[in-house]
Amino acid sequence: MKKNKSNRFGPKKRKQRSTPLDVITTKGQKAKNSPQEWPTSEEGHRYVKAIARDLNLFRRTYRLKKVQKPPHSNPQNPLFKGLQLDDFQVQAVQYLDQGQDCLVAAHTGNGKTLIADYLVDKAMQEGRQVFYTAPIKALSNQKYRDYCSAYGEESVGLLTGDHQINRLASIIVMTTEIFRNMLIEKDVPPALSHVVFDEIHYLNDPERGAVWEECLILLPPQVRLLGLSATVPNIDEIAQWLSHVHNRPVPVVKYLHRHVPLEHFYYQKDIGLGTSSQMISFWNEMQEPPKDLAEQKLREKKMGRHGLIGMTSHRYLIACLASMELIPAIYFLFSRAGCEQAANDWRGYTFLSLQDQEKAETTLTQIEEKLGSALINSTTWTTMRDLLVRGIAFHHAGLPPIVKQAVEEAFGRAIVRVLYATETFAVGINYPVKTVCIDSTTKFDGKSFRVMTGTEYHQMAGRAGRRGMDDRAW
Repeated sequence: MKKNKSNRFGPKKRKQRSTPLDVITTKGQKAKNSPQEWPTSEEGHRYVKAIARDLNLFRRTYRLKKVQKPPHSNPQNPLFKGLQLDDFQVQAVQYLDQGQDCLVAAHTGNGKTLIADYLVDKAMQEGRQVFYTAPIKALSNQKYRDYCSAYGEESVGLLTGDHQINRLASIIVMTTEIFRNMLIEKDVPPALSHVVFDEIHYLNDPERGAVWEECLILLPPQVRLLGLSATVPNIDEIAQWLSHVHNRPVPVVKYLHRHVPLEHFYYQKDIGLGTSSQMISFWNEMQEPPKDLAEQKLREKKMGRHGLIGMTSHRYLIACLASMELIPAIYFLFSRAGCEQAANDWRGYTFLSLQDQEKAETTLTQIEEKLGSALINSTTWTTMRDLLVRGIAFHHAGLPPIVKQAVEEAFGRAIVRVLYATETFAVGINYPVKTVCIDSTTKFDGKSFRVMTGTEYHQMAGRAGRRGMDDRAW
């Protein structure tokens, strides 16, 4: 009997289109549109690699604008830590050497922290005490580790909600709330000469801004301040207010250029990278009914039988970034559970070559030896370690502090290719990447969903761009 080939009993199954994930297969699966042999780890994880569709898609949409290069610094500027200071850094250092306060506004990656490091180094040489305040514990922990490496653990203290280490040290890193409490209780040591306020734009925060305001008002008259921020919009007004409060001038240093130009794009899996106007045009085009049968068939071939816009998963975007060698990347989500789920979606896949996997294993062993049994016995670490050996990780405030420290050290040692993180990772932590992805333009602020502010966007986007390594940031 001849088989009925009509659509009487439903439509025929349509052959699945090639996607950026076709080549990222697990053990036992055959990759499409890929070379005969794919490099795999001993566990059978497939290496994320480019395919022709990704490359053609991005070449078609890769449109870069010419950007103005930042002005060259004076070649006669002094060196600090082997780096030649930029003009704005020299200007800020001169104000500090003259015993003045200073507020510095410069884009992320331009070297604001180097000014604070100069101040700390000078205080150590002169036998004075410096406080370094930060808005979040992750930033405080990073600065504590950096200064311990530079000056030794006996010279550095850490005061946060999780740690109370060496309260009498010459350099004390702390959260801003801790410093506020010290001012209210009048527990400020007489040897204190300077306070560094990292991310001073938190003064504008509707919920926590009062903490910064109280610190700046209650600051003892003999103590000088250094305020750092990349996104403070009204730094001149803040300087005028501080001048009025303390009856002394507060100089402002601005540097509005980026050493690594930042490109802003949207991404949709069917059209690739594009501008906001291109995305709106594409959306409007798909909302209109097809003009004729030919257009309908073209749309079905491109978008599927029903001609609907498919959802763009984070895996499409990350796979395409890997295709274009635009990783390491940070993927920001406004959900702790979302970060963990997105990282686990890559189970069975790896972003590291066999050689890099060996390096990652060695690095993780060193981190475990350094942090001890508290890390190894953590239930979260087992899952995290399995991700890290494949170049993947997640980071949010709900992780145990010891696991967060391990992730930050692994990220700093360049074994993480894709990090899923909440917004807290964007605040001040000096871990730049090549590309930053933001999952949504809306976020939950504890009361309701709202559109993110320009300051929040620039804070996250500012993580992109590694000076001296990248020509552009994404």
